[in-house]
Amino acid sequence: MSSRESALTHEEFLMLLNFSTRLLALDLNQEAICERALEALSDFSGCSMAGLMTLAPEAGMLTVRGVFSEGRYRNPGGSIAYRDTPLEGVILEKQYGIFPASTEGIPLPTSGEGTGTCLCIPMAASETTVTGVVTLEWPAGDPPGIGDIQTLIILTTAVAISLENASLFHLATRDGLTGLYVRTVFDIRLKEELARLDRYGGRFAVLIMDVDYFKEVNDRLGHRRGDEVLRELAGTVCRGVRSGVDIVCRYGGDEFIVLMTASDLQEASRIAERVRNLCAGRDLLRGEGVDPLTMSMGLVSVEAGSAVTAEEVVERADRMLYQAKSGGRNRICCWS
Repeated sequence: MSSRESALTHEEFLMLLNFSTRLLALDLNQEAICERALEALSDFSGCSMAGLMTLAPEAGMLTVRGVFSEGRYRNPGGSIAYRDTPLEGVILEKQYGIFPASTEGIPLPTSGEGTGTCLCIPMAASETTVTGVVTLEWPAGDPPGIGDIQTLIILTTAVAISLENASLFHLATRDGLTGLYVRTVFDIRLKEELARLDRYGGRFAVLIMDVDYFKEVNDRLGHRRGDEVLRELAGTVCRGVRSGVDIVCRYGGDEFIVLMTASDLQEASRIAERVRNLCAGRDLLRGEGVDPLTMSMGLVSVEAGSAVTAEEVVERADRMLYQAKSGGRNRICCWS
């Protein structure tokens, strides 16, 4: 890329418009958005390295979200202080800047001598508030032109909006305490699974579980400790199910529910038993004057041709949970 001004050709403009639209419709996974965005920014700019950082909760810090160089994406993680650096001016003034580049493994500007050129573009989505910075690096003597910068600003705005959408989606679909999906997500996915079974056949299972004697934890140790226990148990449940396959949701106060796609009763029972053993083996409250926590579970398997509604599936799982509770707790009861 040369330092002269450049303008988009009609074909380049269509490519830019196409990419921006696809980025906004991308899967609402922030890691995937960062990877796709950095690859595109590198392609459109011809830079040697591209980086993306978002403002961290800590004052004066940026969280590194990803770097693209040598045709590869990586996420080194970590944070960078931007106070008293050229990045501070870019963030406060909400204007891009061109600076000498430092050599930090991630494209960063320096106020001294550098080994190349670093373009810093502030990220702002639906509001004018800056949420992060995109940094692009070129070899010495090869800075971007004004037209190229305008193109990159458009792309950066699309990236910022996509990340904001992903963040809002996360807030709307995740439980604030445990980080699990909320009940609404389960209800939607359950209906989708029933529709899939009706059209294509197959099977799935639903596992509902409740912490035994959890009220005792809140009464004796307080609700704050109870919240900590729920968070730890939620993580334990997630470790016991199939990652990327099963959907774990917080269904109520101390109730969790799992949608096990493409799972028959035998496989679902093995998964449920693994989860029960993991939870019982944690002994989260050792030395706190409370009995070890266990889980009671109700399991129902649904196959093609069952002709049941979503409400009936949950009702059957609930009945099995009640049976497990009344039968002595710390056990799994299956609908048959």
